Amino acid sequence: MAGRLLFRRRAHEKIKGRTSQSATDNLGVAMNPLKELLNYGQSFWLDYIRRGLISSGELQKHIVEDGLRGVTSNPAIFEKAITGSNDYAALLKQLEK
Repeated sequence: MAGRLLFRRRAHEKIKGRTSQSATDNLGVAMNPLKELLNYGQSFWLDYIRRGLISSGELQKHIVEDGLRGVTSNPAIFEKAITGSNDYAALLKQLEK
């Protein structure tokens, strides 16, 4: 996955005295390390967005499987998304007319 991952502490969470779950669930299945961050009051954010990430279902996958809690962006990231992929080619072609 291109882009940066951001980890943010949820301000409303108190982690003092919190017990951490082990790296496996009750059935002995390995937990996703990104989801495990939630046990420490941290949230996983994606510092990257593009149209294909949404339309392909990849963003939804990160939400469900990885515990993604947010997405952030800025004009430079949007410029890179537009110029670095064909995701916006058809829309830009329409705007040229």
